[in-house]
Amino acid sequence: MVGLTNNRSIQDEKLIEAIFQSHHSPDARVSTGPIYGATATNLIIDARPTTNAMANVAKGAGSENMDHYREGRKAYLGIDNIHVMRESLSRVVEALRESDGTTLSALDVGTSDLQTTRPKTSINREALRRSGWLRHLSAILDGTLLIVRNVHVNSSHVLIHCSDGWDRTAQLSSLSQICLDPFYRTIKGFQILIEKDYLSFG
Repeated sequence: MVGLTNNRSIQDEKLIEAIFQSHHSPDARVSTGPIYGATATNLIIDARPTTNAMANVAKGAGSENMDHYREGRKAYLGIDNIHVMRESLSRVVEALRESDGTTLSALDVGTSDLQTTRPKTSINREALRRSGWLRHLSAILDGTLLIVRNVHVNSSHVLIHCSDGWDRTAQLSSLSQICLDPFYRTIKGFQILIEKDYLSFG
């Protein structure tokens, strides 16, 4: 809720700072350096396109002013909102509906045996390209890779958000957890992940 007046939440700033410092030795903030070779690459991931985040400022919302969030940096991922995603998916479904589907090949000449059924599709690849669906998936996977690298390689923290808890936050969070923790690649773990990130929070 930054808004045009540049509102601040000191409590939020202090909470994020404490989380971002939690990979350091709890004894004292001395020059011994962080534990496990962690580097100060803490990220605040804003899944929205930058223009959307800036436009929300006029509505009284916005995004973090990084002058007030120490030991971190922000990255905009440019993932479109759920309305754009739905429109894109509708175009994919329409392109698939227009495909020929499965046809039977003709009888083999000189025999009465029916040849093997083969799928013969003529998917409109141009319509699929125009749908933007693969571009959306690519943006989500690129964001997931950024998160996974920061947690796994840099041993640092990531805060993920967009606006109003839309799907892209849960998508980034859950895909990152699947990559980082083998437990979420089991049936039980996947069930817990869906319940946790989609049913409870998403």
